[in-house]
Amino acid sequence: MKKNKKCQLPPFEPITSIPLTLINYSFGGLFILPLVLLVASASIFLNENNVLAAVCITILLLVTTIFIIVHAVDVWKRIYTTISIDEKGIHYYNKFNKKVVKTIAWKNFVKKKTHTPGFGNDLYDITIEYPLRGIRAYFCFYILFNKEEVMIKEIFQGNHIFYAFYYNRIQLIRTFLLGVKHFKPELKISPTVFIKHFIDPETFVIQYGKRRLLFFYSTLLVVLFSLICFLIIFGIIFSRK
Repeated sequence: MKKNKKCQLPPFEPITSIPLTLINYSFGGLFILPLVLLVASASIFLNENNVLAAVCITILLLVTTIFIIVHAVDVWKRIYTTISIDEKGIHYYNKFNKKVVKTIAWKNFVKKKTHTPGFGNDLYDITIEYPLRGIRAYFCFYILFNKEEVMIKEIFQGNHIFYAFYYNRIQLIRTFLLGVKHFKPELKISPTVFIKHFIDPETFVIQYGKRRLLFFYSTLLVVLFSLICFLIIFGIIFSRK
């Protein structure tokens, strides 16, 4: 039975992330914008002969720049721009220095050994959890590192400010789950993982129609909420006149 079930799986095909260039550079620009504003402010104060304000802003700019440089040096070795998934595992690649930052091999995936009584996720080896301040879910799974069980949290996004979001993120997730089924069939995947990402657990077909419907209703809800808030604020302002 197990053999027949495995034969019914769709074929595994390697995949590489595709960046959302416009959105990535837009968000990246938001991080640079404060520095640009500080430089502009210092120039304005200098033109107005407000030396004290210009010096204060320049000092703030220098401190901020130094902090960014120190932080960048610390995390540079861990920064990756591209994720690829193939028959060997998950690879994290930095296109700027053309180096593989890390690889999580399929052979290192292990079953969850630590259990919490009464906790539903303990029934599964691969689950998802939502961070307190996050929107997208983290995939939680376990690997063997230095002969110890280590939990990995993966969101399938880049950690570089200009390569944070991927156009084909849902396809990366599908390939990851299909890879688990092909190369580590003994691991149990939580049904919630498939439900939350609209992926059929049997055929691994991505249900794009349901995803678009959810996006439509979510957008409609945000628009209605914004409209109600606007009408309330407008009503309060109008009633005071």
